[in-house]
Amino acid sequence: MKAITVVNMMVSSADKRRINQKTLEEQLDYNQEQSRLLEERKAHKDQYSNPYEREASRLEAKIELAKHPITVKPYVNAGQVIVNDKFIYVLRTGFWRVQGKNTWYRSKNPTQFVNKYVLKKKEK
Repeated sequence: MKAITVVNMMVSSADKRRINQKTLEEQLDYNQEQSRLLEERKAHKDQYSNPYEREASRLEAKIELAKHPITVKPYVNAGQVIVNDKFIYVLRTGFWRVQGKNTWYRSKNPTQFVNKYVLKKKEK
């Protein structure tokens, strides 16, 4: 077990991010395929729930967030993440707030949220 621990310590954070992103992309492919199959099975119904499509949209947002130099951790509520231990971001809707505050704000997409509010880059 000690050899495994040493190997894990030698993996850089960029490599961990790349490994995590690959598994997220695999999960995204799986959910998109399951969503397509569910739509075929439920095509005769007017209304139906598609949890795979919802999960795919969450994973797309997670993948986009993983491309930036920030820390992203799961939050208490499902479908929400905490960014840099300060911002709470809702993956499907793009709503966000500062931890400890009750005012929710809207962002266009995860990249715009990270650039404008987390990294505070100026728009050109």
